[in-house]
Amino acid sequence: MFFTVKVLSFIIFAIFSVNLFLVIYDFIRRFLTQIRYQRLDRTRNRFAKILEEIFRTPSADLSKIKPMLKTFSFSLEKQAFLETLLNYYSKFPEQVLLFAQELGFVEEYEKKLNSSKPYERGEAFRTLAILGSKKSLEKMLDALKKEDDPEVAFVGFLSCGKLLDKADFKMFLILLYEKQSKKVLNLRSVSLIITDFIDRFKEQASFSIYDFLKEQPISISFRMALLEGVYHPKHSDETLLRIAKEHLKLEHPEILAKALKVLSKAVEFDKEVGLEEILPFLRHPSWFVRFSALKVLENKITPEMVDYVTPLLEDKNALVRREAAKVLFKLPIEELIIKLPYLLEIKDPYGRDSLVEEMVMSGVWERLKEGGIKGPLKSYVENIMSFLQLNYKMA
Repeated sequence: MFFTVKVLSFIIFAIFSVNLFLVIYDFIRRFLTQIRYQRLDRTRNRFAKILEEIFRTPSADLSKIKPMLKTFSFSLEKQAFLETLLNYYSKFPEQVLLFAQELGFVEEYEKKLNSSKPYERGEAFRTLAILGSKKSLEKMLDALKKEDDPEVAFVGFLSCGKLLDKADFKMFLILLYEKQSKKVLNLRSVSLIITDFIDRFKEQASFSIYDFLKEQPISISFRMALLEGVYHPKHSDETLLRIAKEHLKLEHPEILAKALKVLSKAVEFDKEVGLEEILPFLRHPSWFVRFSALKVLENKITPEMVDYVTPLLEDKNALVRREAAKVLFKLPIEELIIKLPYLLEIKDPYGRDSLVEEMVMSGVWERLKEGGIKGPLKSYVENIMSFLQLNYKMA
C-alpha cells in the first residue's frame, strides 16, 4: 500500500513538473518574441526617419547610408531595413532595386528560393516581386517548377505574374497547367491566378490564353478553373468571349455552365453573342446549364425571347423557375404588362408563385396597386389585379 502511494505521488509530481516547465517555457518564448517585435518596430522607425530624409531629394542618393549598413550585426536589423526600403519602391523603383542589388538583398532572396523552409521560399517570391527584380524571374520560374507546397506555389505564381514579359507567358501557362494536373494547386487557386494574369496584362493575356488552348490538349478540370478565372477579371474583351463560345462545343455540363457564365458578361448581345448560340441550352438536361443560359439572357431579353423563356417557369428546379421569372421581368414595363395575363395562366403553381414573387421584388406590384399604369394598358392591369385578388389575396 505504501509503495503504491509513493508511485502515485511520483507520477503526480512528474505531471506537475512537466506542466510547470511547459508554462514557464511558453511564458519565456512569448516574452522573448514580444521583445523581438518591439526591437523590430524601433529599428523600423529609425530607418524610416533616415530614408524619409534621403528620399526628400529627387536624386535619392542612398550612398550616404551605406557605411551605417556595414555595421549590421543582426538579421533583425537587415529585415527591418529591407521592409522600410520596400515602402518607397512605388515612388523610386529604380533606386530601390539598385540599392537592394548593391546590398546583396536580391542575391540573398534568390538563394532563399531553394530553401528547405516553405515560409522562406514564399517570402523570397514575394520580396523579389515587390522589388521588381525582372532578372530574378528565370530563377523564380525554375524554383516554381520544383515547388510542391500549395501555398508557396500559389504565392510564387502571383509573384512571377508581376514580373512576366510577353515572351514568358507560354511557359507560365504551361507550368500552371502542370501544377494543377499534379494537384499542387486546386481549381480555386488556378482561377485566382488566371484572373490576376488577365487583369495585369489584359489583351496580351487574352491572346496568350487563346493560343495556349489551341496548341495543346487541356483537361476538363483545368478548363473549368480557366473559365472561372476568365469570368472574374475587371477586364473583358472579345478574345475571352471567343474562348467561352468555343467551349460551348464541348458536352461536359459544368464546362457549358461556366462558359455561359462568362458569356453573360457580354455587353452587346447581337454582336458578341448570337441568340441562336444560347437558346438551345434552355432545353439542356442539366439544370445548372439551363440556369446559366438564362443568366446570359437576363439583361438582353426581348419580346421575341418570351416564348423560349416561359416554359422554364414550369421547370423542375426552383432556381431555374426563379431565374426565368427574373429574366421576364427585365422586359420593358409596357411589354411586361401585356404579357403578364398570359404568363399567369401557366398550370404550374410554383411557376406562378415565382412570377408573383418577382412582381413584388421588382416593384411592379406597387405600380399596379397604385394605379400608376394607365391608357391602353389599363385593361391588362385589371386582368392582373383580378387574378391576384382571386388567387393570392394581395390586393
